[in-house]
Amino acid sequence: MSDADLQALLDRAAIQDVLLRYARGVDRKDLRLVATCFTSDAAYDGTLGKGRIADALTALVGAMERYDGSMHFIGNHAIEIAGDAATSEAYCLAHHVLKGGGRLVVAVRYLDDLVRREGRWQIAARTARVEWQRNE
Repeated sequence: MSDADLQALLDRAAIQDVLLRYARGVDRKDLRLVATCFTSDAAYDGTLGKGRIADALTALVGAMERYDGSMHFIGNHAIEIAGDAATSEAYCLAHHVLKGGGRLVVAVRYLDDLVRREGRWQIAARTARVEWQRNE
């Protein structure tokens, strides 16, 4: 295995870790952990609005208040790396327990542009697209 092949595997693992850290942060209602997944000037377009990540994180606080708990499962992760930039598409099934009873399952595709800065991968732009949802 060449050094380039090894670096590609390390980069893929680090990028996957960013998405898993995001899911863990949302499920634990830990906004500081969620924020570490994004550059400070990251763009966001999805269920939490359209604009900058700071606005989306503010909206996330309100979204979290609707749930007693949530569990995000990330899968089908496709990653393309070009030097210090990457694109990622990942599927997510987000299971939410609603306050007062009931459950909501949302299927989301995360379409991310990532950058490596100072040796660390972060999301520079995210598009979150809801594919379907089910209320119980």
